[in-house]
Amino acid sequence: MKTAASAATATKYFQKTVSGTKKYVVAPDFHKKMAQLKQSAPSSTADINMPSRFALRRHEYFLNLPVLTLPDPLDLAATDCLREYSLFSIKHLNQLSARLVNYLHERELLSEKEIIERMKRSCGERTQKDESDSGKADAGIDFALQYHNETPFIGAERSEREVRRAHLSAWKSLEYTEKNSLLYLVGRLSPNFAVACRVLYELRKRCPLFVPHTFFDFASGLGTYTWAVNTVWPAGCIREHHLVEASGPMMMLSEFLLSKRGQGVAPNTTVFPGVRHRRFMPSVTLTGDLVMSGYALLEMPGEQDRRRIVENLWSRTTGFLVLIEEGTKAGHAALLEARDWLVSFWSSLLDLGHTYCLIYAGIGRLLIQNGGEDMYIFAPCPHKFACARAGMGCKSSVKYYQFGLSRDATYPSEEAFSYLIVSRGDWRRFTKKGTPTKETETSTHPRIVSPTPVGESAAIDVDLCLPNGDCERVVFSKSGTHRTLYFFLRNARAGDIAPCERLTDNAES
Repeated sequence: MKTAASAATATKYFQKTVSGTKKYVVAPDFHKKMAQLKQSAPSSTADINMPSRFALRRHEYFLNLPVLTLPDPLDLAATDCLREYSLFSIKHLNQLSARLVNYLHERELLSEKEIIERMKRSCGERTQKDESDSGKADAGIDFALQYHNETPFIGAERSEREVRRAHLSAWKSLEYTEKNSLLYLVGRLSPNFAVACRVLYELRKRCPLFVPHTFFDFASGLGTYTWAVNTVWPAGCIREHHLVEASGPMMMLSEFLLSKRGQGVAPNTTVFPGVRHRRFMPSVTLTGDLVMSGYALLEMPGEQDRRRIVENLWSRTTGFLVLIEEGTKAGHAALLEARDWLVSFWSSLLDLGHTYCLIYAGIGRLLIQNGGEDMYIFAPCPHKFACARAGMGCKSSVKYYQFGLSRDATYPSEEAFSYLIVSRGDWRRFTKKGTPTKETETSTHPRIVSPTPVGESAAIDVDLCLPNGDCERVVFSKSGTHRTLYFFLRNARAGDIAPCERLTDNAES
């Protein structure tokens, strides 16, 4: 396990470059796999040794998608929703939604201590009438201030614990009223759908044998992930959709978008089977083959609430747990917090022994039953060590078109996001190769973490996240790199898997 000092040193990996010609070799069977994919092309008359874009797009390590658009039924439903419920012009809605999207994009990851300090500071400012806190929110949009406390109090007669609890309970995340929900639909429906499709596309492409039948979505919002999961997998294979959304107006919009309309259609008929909306978290006995939550961790008031949500979602997961956040440093930090807690939780509790099991008998039995080894990181990290990009951010991106009323057909938009996918049990059992044995197990390939290959000349610089937890900036020359590997890296983007392996010191010598 890497130490804190080594992790701090690893964050400066970009200060020097490593020669890809000397340190890296092409992954076994990569060139052969690309040649087989090229042969399956509709017309493959060119040289079989020449790289092919058709084979590149079909390879399991190339995960980028073309520009995405909403499904026609969802696009039409969103347009009808705005025409029926909104009194503003589309131009005015775009202006207001842009301010809301910027507000969401600039959120910070705060601990309980930071929240309490800001709440105390806010309470002190509110006692002075000549000072206001209006700079933290847009007065033109009636959503709640993030650090708003309607009833300041003096905690002189309260214990420190009571004061702390009162400050945390006064914390308010963004309140999704009817107006804010419509603005969220305008600004976030298309990018949320595109991001979910990109993340789920990786899951289906690398694990083709995984077909979910039950779907659980926490903080479901507009129900966008329900549309995405039924786009990536054939509609109808998922028989149960459980959507949890605390906001009443947001849930009403989700029901409107998911309802089937047309002549002869019975009321309350949904587009997909088994769609159930809930305002509150159901019993833990309700599980899902695929459990998702998007843009929810930054809304939680402190680290303890975020951990409780992750623990609850993980306890419901029978297949894969997918977490998505903004492609910012705060979003990446929230996912790292969840990832590190999942890794340490399942390993440290197991080492506490029989005494802990006697005190917390239920949790102890659960850990003993699962062996503490049933949590596997699927993406994007190729390891379970400390993140070498902590504090720097790690994100991917996807391009999309807005839905009908606000679409600019000339220039697509681009959305940056961070994500985490973990599986219960070895995810390689869902691949065509199956779960490898210890004798045949191969090393995980590096993940590309640089947005695009850097370099106008023949040589390109690529940032790689390695299976040992380190990051390296590697320069690949055109003359010294395998032709197919160079073609792959030249066209790759952040989030793709590099089909190469790093040589060991013994192999280099």
